[in-house]
Amino acid sequence: MAKKQIDYQKLSTELDSIISKLQAEETNLDEALGLYERGVTITNHLQEYLKVAENKLHKIVEANEEN
Repeated sequence: MAKKQIDYQKLSTELDSIISKLQAEETNLDEALGLYERGVTITNHLQEYLKVAENKLHKIVEANEEN
């Protein structure tokens, strides 16, 4: 789990960096498109990670309710 947490944190930090670069408007169009594409990819990975975490939490809650 620690590796996934590190990956999540690393990807989240990278996404923040991409957002900052895009908001600064100092990138050319090709670079901005590449950053945007990478941002979408990162967002998809983060959403999947959160979906898995949510499912784990639901299982834990259900198991505790049964006891």
